[in-house]
Amino acid sequence: MTRSEKRALAGLLICGTVLIFFTLIFFSRGGAETYIDDTFRKAASASLFGAGYMIYFTMILRTRQTPCDERDEAVSTRAGLSALTIVLLYTYILSISLYEIYRSAGSLPVSWMWFIGYSNSFVGPAAHSISTLILHRRAGNDG
Repeated sequence: MTRSEKRALAGLLICGTVLIFFTLIFFSRGGAETYIDDTFRKAASASLFGAGYMIYFTMILRTRQTPCDERDEAVSTRAGLSALTIVLLYTYILSISLYEIYRSAGSLPVSWMWFIGYSNSFVGPAAHSISTLILHRRAGNDG
């Protein structure tokens, strides 16, 4: 496993953990309908994301590789494009799904905007990590 793959795996573990715990926090104690009025859940989410970003950026800084070889640079570029596409699709599909679910109600609980915003901030890096791992596997580890 290359250094780039190890970094992607660590990033995926960090982002995946944050997303799982955020989803559990968001949907506990009443879900979207009560999240906006629940100070504890909002504070827990903010703390979770703050800690997640601190851990993620510490990992990024500690695993920098200089110089970066051409293959890793190409993989990172392709993974970035894939991650952007995944985030756009995630946001679009989630938004349209929420519209369809709440269309008859006439309004959408504002808490869903928190969910979309918070989750997007870690879906992007997670998608980049997954794409990096897939692209490295497709290319093989021969260098």
